[in-house]
Amino acid sequence: MALKLPTKTVVSVSHAAKSDSSPTALDADTDSLNEKIREFERALVERRFAVSARVQIDYHEPTGVRTELEFGKWADGWRLLVVDSVERTDAASNLSENKDILFNASRDVRLEATQHFLELTRALVRAVEFERQRVAKAVNATNEAIAFVKGLPR
Repeated sequence: MALKLPTKTVVSVSHAAKSDSSPTALDADTDSLNEKIREFERALVERRFAVSARVQIDYHEPTGVRTELEFGKWADGWRLLVVDSVERTDAASNLSENKDILFNASRDVRLEATQHFLELTRALVRAVEFERQRVAKAVNATNEAIAFVKGLPR
């Protein structure tokens, strides 16, 4: 699967929005951002990757909290997700994760996530290629098993 990905995406905000510092203008700009995020998510869903991928978007050193952007399965289908995780030192678990859909995240997290959309898409393409190799190996192993079984004496 050879996909040609753009190297840079340019998003423009209207001149009026740039010069207006009112809360209403910020709301309008945020609505525009949210629609673009929805458009990106729809494009990924329509592409039918059928694999998950994650990319790191932030790491908070003092607390050890890592924030990642994921495209993965959620209750109602494939979604853009934000995953906060922290490595734990207790015996119960090595990793604690909190996962939610991107639209439930703060505007700051959504803004940061958009800077990693292309990186996430590239990770999805790599994940598809890796999964295709795994499927091909499974088909070969199954074919070998079928041939062996058919070759057994009756």
